Amino acid sequence: MKRNYSLDLVKLMAAWFVVMVHHFKRTPYMDMSLTTETAFILTSFMNLLNTCVPLFFMTTGYLLAKRQPDKRHYKGVIGFLIESTLLLTVAYFLNHTYNELPMGEKDWAKFVLNPPYYVSFHIGLYLLAPYLNRLIASLTDREERGLIALMTGLVAIPAFMKAFEIEYFHTFIRSAYPLVYYLLGSYLRRHPDALRLKQWQKLAGAAGALVLNTVVIFWLAEGGVYDPFIGTYDDILIIIATALIFSIFQQWQVPDNIGSRTASFMARYTLAYYIMGDYYSDIIARNLDFLRVSRNVRIAFLQTPVAGLVSIGVTLVLAIPVAWLAKYLTARIEPYFA
Repeated sequence: MKRNYSLDLVKLMAAWFVVMVHHFKRTPYMDMSLTTETAFILTSFMNLLNTCVPLFFMTTGYLLAKRQPDKRHYKGVIGFLIESTLLLTVAYFLNHTYNELPMGEKDWAKFVLNPPYYVSFHIGLYLLAPYLNRLIASLTDREERGLIALMTGLVAIPAFMKAFEIEYFHTFIRSAYPLVYYLLGSYLRRHPDALRLKQWQKLAGAAGALVLNTVVIFWLAEGGVYDPFIGTYDDILIIIATALIFSIFQQWQVPDNIGSRTASFMARYTLAYYIMGDYYSDIIARNLDFLRVSRNVRIAFLQTPVAGLVSIGVTLVLAIPVAWLAKYLTARIEPYFA
């Protein structure tokens, strides 16, 4: 089967965005009043970075769209748990050693059992995926689109209303926004031409959604600072932008060359970038002079993409041996679940 390099690029870009958003939240932007043109540009940039986790979940939906509830699928979670535990252990020692924090078995266990939330969400989606797929298969195309629209509304409307301190529309479904992205990714896997737009139209639509989201954020801020809980993953405009960005890559016929193969190799370690990114972005920013967060917000903005690339590069060095060890352990543990 021919390798789909476009999906590798989506995963790699999403990981880069994750590392960048951690770095960018340490810059003076977070203390800026949202009243200037510079703040408008930087807020739009933040909106783009906030598609990171949604792109991750859309890719998950796309890749797992045809999985069935069988032993082969569920044995796959063993390797994921082993690799994530090893990566979290490395992150634990890095974080605690560098910050001179006390270490112990209970502290380690607490750290490992409290991974980044998107790792926990991914495990949940992986376990539910086969049954979600069975449910989706029982629906007509119109019913499936209705389900996606309903889930989007149940997530996005309460998120918007909460900005006005209105809880009437609050639903427990709001916290299940990963399901919206899973459903979108799954739908595009089975209906690749569902978005009948040209690539430039998708790009323009995504940019328009991100800019419009900035307008809404400015309006709600009323001259205050950026609120990290408004206009993010459960926002309708971020959902639209993410779907359009994903579709752009999905339809992109990436040639097989050294560049695409390199990106494919690096994309294998997406889990490591997600887990290690937060700790590395902090350590790297404090130790590399050219990446130490500048108090000049424009310079800090220019540092952010570079910091993301450096963090991914450094993480890759550790991720490769960890992945090999995880593969070795998985091969020896899986037979017990045969």
